[in-house]
Amino acid sequence: RPSARLHQPQHGDRAGAARAAAAQVLELDPKNTEVQMLLATLHFAAHEQEPGCAALERYLELEPHGPQAQEARALHKRLKCH
Repeated sequence: RPSARLHQPQHGDRAGAARAAAAQVLELDPKNTEVQMLLATLHFAAHEQEPGCAALERYLELEPHGPQAQEARALHKRLKCH
């Protein structure tokens, strides 16, 4: 008898869903810098360089001296964002 399990999304599905959820949060709260950094991390994990760099740049634009600014600058430089 087949087990009655809910569909478990694959890792890629979850990562895409996480990026989509972060983007939705930013639509509602475009100045949410924590989500901006999360979105950058999710993009880089998915090998999406351009949107990851854009998210880092947006974070730095919003909080140039914020709690993650040094990390954002280092990541921006290390990943050779323009």
